[in-house]
Amino acid sequence: MYVIVSLFSKEYNPNMGVIEITNLTKHFGNIKAVDGISLSVEEGEILGFIGPNGAGKTTTISCMLGLLKPTSGEIVINGLDSWDNTSLVMKDLGYIPTDPYFYSNWKSKDYFNYFESIKGKSGLLADLIKDFELDPSIVIKNLSTGNKQKLTIILAMMHSPKVLVMDEPTRGLDPILQSMFYRYLKKLASNGTTIFMSSHNLSEVEAICSKVAIIKSGKLVEVGNVKALQSKKMHIIKMTLKDPKTLTEDMIKKVSGQIVDHVTNYFEIRISGDLNPFLSLLPKLNVIDINIGSASLEELFLEYYK
Repeated sequence: MYVIVSLFSKEYNPNMGVIEITNLTKHFGNIKAVDGISLSVEEGEILGFIGPNGAGKTTTISCMLGLLKPTSGEIVINGLDSWDNTSLVMKDLGYIPTDPYFYSNWKSKDYFNYFESIKGKSGLLADLIKDFELDPSIVIKNLSTGNKQKLTIILAMMHSPKVLVMDEPTRGLDPILQSMFYRYLKKLASNGTTIFMSSHNLSEVEAICSKVAIIKSGKLVEVGNVKALQSKKMHIIKMTLKDPKTLTEDMIKKVSGQIVDHVTNYFEIRISGDLNPFLSLLPKLNVIDINIGSASLEELFLEYYK
């Protein structure tokens, strides 16, 4: 008689995302660090998980990795419950923590050998060592913060994991190595790796992520693809008028806008939502010059936290 034990969390749905977070809560006494968030990340997506310190980002990641048990809710990664099957989840997961810990007397090559003894030979290791300019023979205690971050990144990516989870991954990297890191992330994603990245660097989120989730005080306030968020957020209008008296604050308020800068004939205006009501004002103004652009993801982020 054979007994088949399912490793999947509840009833596995092949159409579910690689990462499925459902009604996740994590409380520390009366503190609701994470308060009922639900989030899905598909195969090959790069999700930017953004929010200030204390918003619940690291707590969410700790629950994903099985380091913390959720108060309620569920996290399923590759069809496996992250708490009930942590060791199996971690077999196909790479992790870049904010503050990595290493044995000070080991060398980088000792870690590479150890990881290969567990997961097999890496096809990416030689290229990663070369591209990130890491000397594997240096004792860990003699590595700079930046070089320790390089080691962390290489260890996380060297076996092309199915899922890559990162918490502030580019801290300590110079701009050239950040660019190298982004290229590797895009390559991994194009080959099917699902990437979950917590970051304060909103410009990098905007540059490489396909989806963004904004968390505030333990709750998600917005989830969507980057282009959709950019299209609905805000516009910045910079214009010069022949007669500045033709434009008033009341006119701008009626089109969901705000004058953020005004010097003689020059105006800088922020418009939230639909731009068309503002455009309808233009025939009433004698415009000398105008530039209309989308506000950055950072400006959207700050708007949510006002």
